Amino acid sequence: MIFFSILLVFTIGIFFHLAVIHFPRILEQTWRSECIEYLHANYPDSLLDIPEQKDDPTRSWRLFIPFLSLNFFAWDSLLFVTSFLAIYQTEQLLPLTSLLIFTWLVMTSCAIDARHQLLPDELTYILLWTGLLFSCWNLHMSAAQAILSTLIAYLSLFIIATLFQWIKKKEGLGQGDIKFFAALAAWTGSVSLPAILLMASLSALIVIFLRKIIQKKHHATPLAFGPFLGLGAWLALLWPNKIQILLLGL
Repeated sequence: MIFFSILLVFTIGIFFHLAVIHFPRILEQTWRSECIEYLHANYPDSLLDIPEQKDDPTRSWRLFIPFLSLNFFAWDSLLFVTSFLAIYQTEQLLPLTSLLIFTWLVMTSCAIDARHQLLPDELTYILLWTGLLFSCWNLHMSAAQAILSTLIAYLSLFIIATLFQWIKKKEGLGQGDIKFFAALAAWTGSVSLPAILLMASLSALIVIFLRKIIQKKHHATPLAFGPFLGLGAWLALLWPNKIQILLLGL
């Protein structure tokens, strides 16, 4: 069982590297092609100033093997730890499958957001629809509860983001974070949403505080909020009662 678990997680780790490295690049190339087509159709002369995009020849095969790249070591460790904790939560096939799919989708989305400031809609929609699909078997909640939780999550974070932008005159949360939070709610349910937001907000504030202390300078690059939402939701899904008790005791 242990050997099979290690082999399974290691194999998923390879696909994890492929997704984090290549998927954002594929999206960038797609967006670039669409922009060039639009400019070609509406502003033909503007194409004269657009340089050709070249492939990056510096990619090493070590980037695709778990634990061989220092840039991915922290994420590899997190993927392995969360996967093993999910595996040993249950021995039943369907709940185990759902926990592993949730873990791998969330960790991949979080890693991409942390590295590229991007939460791809494609991964978010897969996370959403798989959550709704598993709710048909009443694994974590009923299908009606999953749909309602998704709606509540999207509207609540959308209202918060809109109010922040209206007061501060700048964007605090992107649409990717809002859609990602709604997809997470299809798995965790509406009861866990306050706990997820609280854990994500507190952990993000701690990271911001530590960055200011360690580097002692202003960061022009904003902190990605998706990883904090994802890790908070993962904790809330695996240990909902313990998380609720812990937060109530604070």
